Amino acid sequence: MRKVLLVDDDEDILRFLKVHFESRDFQVILAKNGESALILAQKEKPDLVLLDMNMPLMPGWVTARELKKHILGTANIPLIAVTALTSADDENAARNAGCDDFVSKPIDVDKLFEAVNRLLD
Repeated sequence: MRKVLLVDDDEDILRFLKVHFESRDFQVILAKNGESALILAQKEKPDLVLLDMNMPLMPGWVTARELKKHILGTANIPLIAVTALTSADDENAARNAGCDDFVSKPIDVDKLFEAVNRLLD
């Protein structure tokens, strides 16, 4: 069973994503902020991380850089930015921070899982 770490400060988004990933036989780990994401990624070794870019305390850009630098990069674990910030500059910033793909909110589940399948296959 593949393991996904979902990181978002919005409980509704986490519940929404959790349902969709569990229905596709993923084990789901939830984090509400970047600091928790760093700890959980180190402990749980997920196969994939979905990360909100606009979070308090530790913004997604910072979290992505830290995850890729210290945890995900060495294991080549994909990281998908999930954000309401949808400009080309926002997508470039996410990719520069280490994100492998970019999905905008509101989340189109079909597009999300196209990205997931592309990165995990």
